[in-house]
Amino acid sequence: PLANRPGPTATRRNPSSLVSPSNPDQLGGAFALASSRAARIRPLLDASLSASARADHAVEDAAASLLTALAGRDSVMQAARAAAEAAALASSRRAKLCLAAALQKERLALEGLLETAKAAEEALGIADIREDLATLAKVMGRGIAGGNEG
Repeated sequence: PLANRPGPTATRRNPSSLVSPSNPDQLGGAFALASSRAARIRPLLDASLSASARADHAVEDAAASLLTALAGRDSVMQAARAAAEAAALASSRRAKLCLAAALQKERLALEGLLETAKAAEEALGIADIREDLATLAKVMGRGIAGGNEG
């Protein structure tokens, strides 16, 4: 309220110069003076109130726009974060599948080598070198097994 605001300081007047209710001529002049001042101040007050209301609406609009922009930014950030997490999860799953396939191929290759090694061990276990040399000598026509002929 305007009544509570400190205004310009008034100079102190002599109490005898103040308007007295007992003097109607002075009272009428005081009302006319107050009325003319009010008439000059009213347009300024109206313009000030109007400007204040416009500024208040502008601040509210700016605040609403800022909140909308921040909410949109938050939504975009949340969507980007969700997309990044989904991409990382899909990439990890693909890497796991790739490694599992490579491991399976390595297992098959090692199992093949193990089978070959087992077969070689069995062949080595049943081999009789003296008999194989005797067979070789017969085929070639020499008798190595019995001594020196020849």
